[in-house]
Amino acid sequence: MRGKWNIKLPKKRRAIVFNVDVARRRRTREARAGGDRSRLRGLGKIAAAAVAAATLGILGTAGVRERFQASPRFTVRWIEVANEELLTKREIIFLSRAKVGDNLITADLAAIRDRLRAHPDIRDAVVSRRVPGGILVRVYERTPIAAVYAGGRYVLDEEGCVLSPAKEAASRAIPSVTGLAFGALRAGDRLCAPAVRRAIEIVKAYHESDLDRQIELVSVDMADAENTVLRTGSIEEIRLGSDSIGERLQLLSFVLKQRRLRGIDGPASYLDLRWKDVAEMPARRDVASMR
Repeated sequence: MRGKWNIKLPKKRRAIVFNVDVARRRRTREARAGGDRSRLRGLGKIAAAAVAAATLGILGTAGVRERFQASPRFTVRWIEVANEELLTKREIIFLSRAKVGDNLITADLAAIRDRLRAHPDIRDAVVSRRVPGGILVRVYERTPIAAVYAGGRYVLDEEGCVLSPAKEAASRAIPSVTGLAFGALRAGDRLCAPAVRRAIEIVKAYHESDLDRQIELVSVDMADAENTVLRTGSIEEIRLGSDSIGERLQLLSFVLKQRRLRGIDGPASYLDLRWKDVAEMPARRDVASMR
């Protein structure tokens, strides 16, 4: 039996595999980008060659030196400063002595960095060229970690460097190191005495652990070489002794947590961690109320 099959075949959608206008625009953009990259590569090669020449001492010859100094392409047109602390852009540029109008290739970046690092508040600096006409200066300032008193208040960073009065004025809520005698101090001095280093390490450990969330450290008393004493906002004295300070600080954190769990985390006159049995004396007003 013969019949007719009424089957509709699906229509094929037209697939566009090439568009002349799109391809032409793409070629134009790529040609322009290629030209820009070629020019930048050319400038980069010239700058690299000049830097290498300076390194090898070739720029010592008058002809080569005058060639690069006379080129307007390598004149410093801008100086960018990156800093997240107190020193302003104007202050940093003044300290660096980098100038707009100088020759970028012959600029002594190492000398600029050294001048910046001579400032008591600057821990390090990175200075780099930005071809064809810029210098980038990135500054890293020192962070105050503790204060000392020597005829006035001075602040120290973690290396024991004495920072500027501007840093001191901006750093009020930091622990003090007490019980030590200092001569005349000035910004840029470095305190390397073992007792100072020990106190600074204690303050660093305090900030790096969870102790800074448990107590407010006011000072580290180094008057007794056999007994380092912490003074806090709630406990007048925390006696650590002189050995294994790291272990004593861990023990202190544990004891503070136990006090809180037992509901006895109120003020205290002292907390003695020097012995196996941790001793605590309630605050004087608490002792009076217990009578």
